[in-house]
Amino acid sequence: MAFRVGGRSPYATPGHLVSLTQPQAQRTVQEGGAPMRHCATAFIVMLTLSIPAAGQGIDLTFFGWSDQHIQANGDWAHCQPAIEAMLELAGTPYPESIGGVVAEPAFIISAGDTTEWPTHAAVESYREMTALLPWPTYELAGNHDDGGAVPSETFLNYVREKHGSLGYAFDAGGVHFSCLFTSLERGTDNPAGPVFPEQLAHLRADLAGQSASTPVVVAMHHCSDSLTNMPEVLEAMAGRRVILVLGGHYHKPVLTVHGGIPFHQLPSPKSDIPAVTVFRVTDERLVGVTWDYANSAWLDTPVLDVPLQTPAPGEAGASEADAGPEGAAQS
Repeated sequence: MAFRVGGRSPYATPGHLVSLTQPQAQRTVQEGGAPMRHCATAFIVMLTLSIPAAGQGIDLTFFGWSDQHIQANGDWAHCQPAIEAMLELAGTPYPESIGGVVAEPAFIISAGDTTEWPTHAAVESYREMTALLPWPTYELAGNHDDGGAVPSETFLNYVREKHGSLGYAFDAGGVHFSCLFTSLERGTDNPAGPVFPEQLAHLRADLAGQSASTPVVVAMHHCSDSLTNMPEVLEAMAGRRVILVLGGHYHKPVLTVHGGIPFHQLPSPKSDIPAVTVFRVTDERLVGVTWDYANSAWLDTPVLDVPLQTPAPGEAGASEADAGPEGAAQS
């Protein structure tokens, strides 16, 4: 079984969530485990964190969150508990079904809508907030971050200045990350949005430079059912070992499968269940579990637990998850 989800999510949307197959008994973490709670350019910029030395395998931990919606006046008080939680998560036991404890993250990834509206005060507050974190942070821009009906370049320029482009890439711990900019289509009332052609071009060009065996994570603001051109996105990722797609937009952690690839929507501090998600990638396994910091407990769903296999030489592909889990909603 490629994906394991422990119970029905409080965010369940028929036709979108992975089927729920983990036995009820596995929802309660036993002794030694932490509690669980039911609940715009094609220019490529490469950044590099640590790469495993020869003979060392992949073992990468990172945290993900999204949709901070820092207010136009710079107020970020609602994000403070998330910052405190991320500072304290290392050493927390994973759910028993996962095993082990959370390691120090290599970085934090934020999937867009950082601002409610991109004022200078909001951007400066984001700088102040993330300065409290001792790890690198990677930001995506979302539809709120470009100002919407009243366009602003303030946050977009922050991303460009920090990462070189709105679409950029970096390597960390033997995993390649390709980050895209998505927003809404002007003149429509559709809350979903596309990956625009120039960002699809960035994705194709970036992935063309990766070997078929390199694990790849793609990140964008719109994800799963908030993405209006899924077939084009899947086509752009074809032929490379994309193990995960991250996004945000709808303020809730949801796991879906498209083209055999898990799409994980990240949680938001502007949610009824504010949380952050912890990811761990090793040579053999991809794990993603979400920490409800208000209740100091893991959400029992969604739980991402995927066995990974390195493709044979000449074989383009990802993992055992390609066929998708039995009964999972897929497209």
